[in-house]
Amino acid sequence: MARNDLTNEKEVWAAFQQGSKEALTAIYRCYVKALYNYGVRITSDREILQDSIQDLFFKLWKQRASLSEVSSIKLYLYKGLKSTILDNLKKARKNQLSDDSLREAFFEFVPAEDEKIIAGERVLQREKEFQHIIQTYLTPRQKEALTLLFYDNLPYPAVAELLSLTPKSTYKLVYRALEALKLHLENTVFILLCLLELVTI
Repeated sequence: MARNDLTNEKEVWAAFQQGSKEALTAIYRCYVKALYNYGVRITSDREILQDSIQDLFFKLWKQRASLSEVSSIKLYLYKGLKSTILDNLKKARKNQLSDDSLREAFFEFVPAEDEKIIAGERVLQREKEFQHIIQTYLTPRQKEALTLLFYDNLPYPAVAELLSLTPKSTYKLVYRALEALKLHLENTVFILLCLLELVTI
């Protein structure tokens, strides 16, 4: 899967902070697809997702001068979008759900819409079986950790930050998730193939 990272992130971010609309546009174009594909795994409500992406970029532009430097624009946007989606879901449900219940309840391990179109029938059938195992036997946080690692290609420290965990706890979370998959999918090679296909489609 092609990476969406900007070539000179620090320069683009600095220009954005200084009020460059071209830099803002570059950031948006580079990451909006990845943000949408990430967000759709948190909520199936497309209206809330689209509003959340708009809210995120509006807030970024409004607060650009006070923002600090970032080590990864993608990670920063993922964190911001996740927080914005959860806030909007909470508002939509009129504060009937707590922050903890929201953060634990939502996360689907699904391929991006465009990848569903281009993927072959064999791959989709294999993925369907794999998704059933994942949805049945993994926790939302385990699903999120695996997706961020194998689908979004984020390093463990970034995944830990998104999950509000220590890197050590994230390693344990992923290890337990893979152990659960091995328990219900006897063929370890099959697990690796499924994960790799999610990365390389």
